[in-house]
Amino acid sequence: MPAFLGDKVLASMTTSQKNRAIGVVTILALIVAALWLISEPKFETLVVFLSALATSLTLYASRKRGSENREPRFISKPGEPFRLSVALWGPSGSGKSWLVNALGWTLQKQYSQPIDGLSYFLERVQPYSEDELIHAPESTAYLQESLFRFERCRTSNSENQVMSSFKYEIRVFDNRGEGTIRILEDEGYFHYDPIFINLVQADIVIVALDPTLLGQESDVGLEYCYTPAEYAGWVRKLFSILERSNPYKQKYYAVCVMKADTIPGVVYAHPRAVIEGVFGGEMTRALSIPDSEHIDTFVVSSFGIPPKSSPKFDPSTQVITDKENWRPYGVPFPFFWAFESVERMVLKQTFSKTLWQRLTTKWRLRRYISYPRAHYGM
Repeated sequence: MPAFLGDKVLASMTTSQKNRAIGVVTILALIVAALWLISEPKFETLVVFLSALATSLTLYASRKRGSENREPRFISKPGEPFRLSVALWGPSGSGKSWLVNALGWTLQKQYSQPIDGLSYFLERVQPYSEDELIHAPESTAYLQESLFRFERCRTSNSENQVMSSFKYEIRVFDNRGEGTIRILEDEGYFHYDPIFINLVQADIVIVALDPTLLGQESDVGLEYCYTPAEYAGWVRKLFSILERSNPYKQKYYAVCVMKADTIPGVVYAHPRAVIEGVFGGEMTRALSIPDSEHIDTFVVSSFGIPPKSSPKFDPSTQVITDKENWRPYGVPFPFFWAFESVERMVLKQTFSKTLWQRLTTKWRLRRYISYPRAHYGM
């Protein structure tokens, strides 16, 4: 019975949680062996201490190798942009494509003027077309791929602006909703599905939570209508699969409550509170699977929140015809958070070449200019 319970506990833990638990046990064993050697200095206790020390050093070396395997993703040659991949996950109609389009419009209209001496630029370098759609096997779902160039440009050569200026080539995989759900429902072949492969290999995963797709138990038969428990189950399974499939990949999850204009009073609430209130406690627990520093939550509306944003919209063509009154809400912040997380990691790697740099890393990072952030409740 205890072994069975232990197996269940291990199965519910992520790879990082297992590594931390192993590390704690190893250190405790080393401390106990050292105390035993001090109290009873003889050959047997020396052997036990050396064995515990060897185990600790082996564990440290394996973690160091794993860390080194992660680092080259963000290492760029001088003058070349950093290459990132962003994968979008969410059911059909949850607003994934709208989110990307609204991001470009927001940066063009609201962030072209310098903020803290830095301006923001996004360009679609390689737009996708119908001819570039990748068909997933045995499914009507598709995967759309496009290439963007993003840059945070400095206006002076001051040290803090130079440190905070980055260029990216961002490959965005806009996964069709049917495919994102299918890969979780059919485990027989999802490892060979292009949507799954791009989700596993992505540096940033945007998870779309759409409140308009929620329904009651009696509505489950309707197309694109899901219960909160079902939605949370998909998200939990998505995180579990991605965390297990590539444990050495430092992936960032931006969980977005989409279509915030349909939720009354959403501008006064924190995203976690919105998720708890709209999607329930099961969804909140599902978001605890990744490490806390690799996941964050956001509230967005690609359409905008009236009355500040009231663009004219043509439902038949799904096009906004009056863009001058189009002010998307919160759209850049998931991307800004992910970019800043990557940049801070890059800077830590840069500042770790010598012992002095490692000792002063925290002080050096204070010069870094953070991205604009959402201020909920304003």
